[in-house]
Amino acid sequence: MTPAAFKAMVEITATGCWAWKGARDADGYGSVYMDGRRHGAHRVAYLLFVGPIAEGGVIHHTCRNRACACPWHLEATSHFENVMRGISPPACNARKARCQHEHPFDDGNTYRRGRRRSCRACNAEAARRYRAKTATRSKAGLQDHAQQVAP
Repeated sequence: MTPAAFKAMVEITATGCWAWKGARDADGYGSVYMDGRRHGAHRVAYLLFVGPIAEGGVIHHTCRNRACACPWHLEATSHFENVMRGISPPACNARKARCQHEHPFDDGNTYRRGRRRSCRACNAEAARRYRAKTATRSKAGLQDHAQQVAP
């Protein structure tokens, strides 16, 4: 595909995006056949107008418009970087520097379990509340038992 043929398949919008006029996939990305295979229009645009994409690299839409194929709105990144720039709940949570009680997520105050993290201070407070609750229940249970056994 030539750059001229590619440009014939886009419509430039007021925001500067090159809206893909051809087929789109189920997620809204432009789709184009080239060399007998289906490719994302944004990847083809990057290859035609910017250059090669690194092995394992993905293309990030800086304009956040999936149908955009404007090479100036596209940036080659790693998959991790692309996800972290997103607005999904995992990406939003990963960017947080503090827990819901404003304790910092730093090396000294963070438990890490695989990809999950939790606040040591909040866990300690929850454990303290649990111990206090179970201690109260066990004392009440002992008193009930003593009353049942007493003559």
